[in-house]
Amino acid sequence: MPIGIRPQRQHLLEAEAVVVSVADIRQAGGSTLELSVQGALAVVQGALRRSDRAGVVALGGIIRWMSPGMGRRHLYRVVESLIDVLARTHR
Repeated sequence: MPIGIRPQRQHLLEAEAVVVSVADIRQAGGSTLELSVQGALAVVQGALRRSDRAGVVALGGIIRWMSPGMGRRHLYRVVESLIDVLARTHR
């Protein structure tokens, strides 16, 4: 190889994303509420599968904020939080 010619190496930088899913439960009822919660959960699951951090904000009587996190444990915490939202709203 001649002097001064070097093979080029491409460096791909992958940026970590932080995803926050919003479930608007202020005026939701019945199937609309369930769709909102299912949609929020789907967004979080997709982000966590890509090893991104994900969190949830539930807008309602009380605003619930779950800080972004990663991993299976965090997914379970998100699921528990969303189940709590459903339970409190169906009272």
